[in-house]
Amino acid sequence: MPAEKYNNDIPSLTGVRFVLGTMVFLLHYSGSFFFLGNFSVGVFSQFYLGVNMFFVLSGFVICYKYYEYAVTKRHFLLNYYLKRFSRIYPVFFMLTGITYLVWAMGNDTNRPLFREWLLNISFIKGFSDKYFLSGIGPSWSLSVEEVFYFFSPFIFILIKKKNIFFSQIIFWWLIGGLLLAFFSYIPFEGFFENSYFVYFVTFFGRCFEFYCGIFLAILIMGKSDFIRLKIPSFSFPFFTIAGIFWIIAGILLLYYNEYAWGYSLTKKVLLSNIFFPIGVSLFYLGLIKEKSVLQKLFSTKAFQLLGKSSYAFYLLHAGIIASGIEKYITQNVFLLFVLLQLVSMFIFLLFEKPVNKWIRNNGTKFLGRHT
Repeated sequence: MPAEKYNNDIPSLTGVRFVLGTMVFLLHYSGSFFFLGNFSVGVFSQFYLGVNMFFVLSGFVICYKYYEYAVTKRHFLLNYYLKRFSRIYPVFFMLTGITYLVWAMGNDTNRPLFREWLLNISFIKGFSDKYFLSGIGPSWSLSVEEVFYFFSPFIFILIKKKNIFFSQIIFWWLIGGLLLAFFSYIPFEGFFENSYFVYFVTFFGRCFEFYCGIFLAILIMGKSDFIRLKIPSFSFPFFTIAGIFWIIAGILLLYYNEYAWGYSLTKKVLLSNIFFPIGVSLFYLGLIKEKSVLQKLFSTKAFQLLGKSSYAFYLLHAGIIASGIEKYITQNVFLLFVLLQLVSMFIFLLFEKPVNKWIRNNGTKFLGRHT
């Protein structure tokens, strides 16, 4: 595969990962913040939107790195999938294995732990309403990511060769509907069990977020005929500010939908899956193109390390290590947050980074000899 012209990370987008991971942490520990009042707890309960922001970011980053060189040739696809595997799988496999090993040592029930473990490490659990929160709960989102990773080269090729973009989104929504219809007639273990699950937990309902990131990457690179927009420049960080206000508006609208206006599932899906990602795209555009305090802050060395270790933190914060810290060390949510960040950085520097590098180097050599 040719050298990737867009392979360099954008520092501000690496640093912002720390904020997204923190949002998800605040969601899962929102009950510890009742001293701030019910409104604050209610707002924190909408911070699952940090996952939405991760999805937009994934769409952008993968498109930014691989769009220009995406082809259906075997050599490209094997190298691409190797890199995705080395980035996602080792830490997930290790932490999932530790989780189920600990549970197996203390399991005094007939719970099918081995079956759950297989569903987890294969990412199949993310397609089942019964199992998607098993193991490391937040890792359900990896099933969404993996579907995108698998299809993204073909998504890019359709955009490059055929200028097919928006109709792809409709296609994935329809596939979700067909899966929903199929499993409503032939139910099996909670797979694609209901409309909420399909359109809120699987790629087929969450694809718009990834396509927002793809759109942003193509816009910035100027690599498609179907996008004829020009990014205007301002004397102040317009897109950064507009994105922040849009994000805040999305959080508040979802809060009021849940607590004040009478809960509507349809509004929740539309607000979180459609409305919110547009504002996130504006925010990322600002972080990329505009000089601002946030761009500078997220580009610092401290935020780079925190951002790079955010994947480990995302998996750790709702797992057995977090539970162990709470049980044996402290239940103070602030101290827990700090300790989990330290453990995450330790895992990134001593395991995730070197293993990622080893797999890429040795895998590339192996593929080079056999392709």
